[in-house]
Amino acid sequence: MHIAGLSQHATISGSFREMIVVGIETRDRRRELTFLAVTDASLRKDYPTHGESDRLRAFVTGEVKSWVEQRYRTDGFDAVMGESLAGLFVTETFLKQPDAFDGYIAIDPSLWWDKEALSRAAPGLLAGQAAGARTLFMAIAESGLEMRVG
Repeated sequence: MHIAGLSQHATISGSFREMIVVGIETRDRRRELTFLAVTDASLRKDYPTHGESDRLRAFVTGEVKSWVEQRYRTDGFDAVMGESLAGLFVTETFLKQPDAFDGYIAIDPSLWWDKEALSRAAPGLLAGQAAGARTLFMAIAESGLEMRVG
């Protein structure tokens, strides 16, 4: 509801162009929003269902996007936004499937997941990307030392 309200206000005020907000409810956040933990054995033990972000990404890019395009007037620009584990999913999508969306918004992404494996892989993943007109916006709050580099 917060995002829908913000988008409505931003559209009315002229801060943003009109947008369609689609919310996807998760049933098992760690299963649906995380990649398979390879480095951190405790995550594998504590969250045995984790690691299927690729399935959610396929669902969103293959089914949800086409469903919206078939039913609503769109201009072809699309973005994905998420916070915490959903922010991790957004960041992973940007790095591993950069052409999936035009815009990426990651709020307080859980980059600590799997002992920061995604952050460590980022330089190589970015180097392998073709240039494109996509944008990543990332916001990290003062939520502790987990997200800071020493």
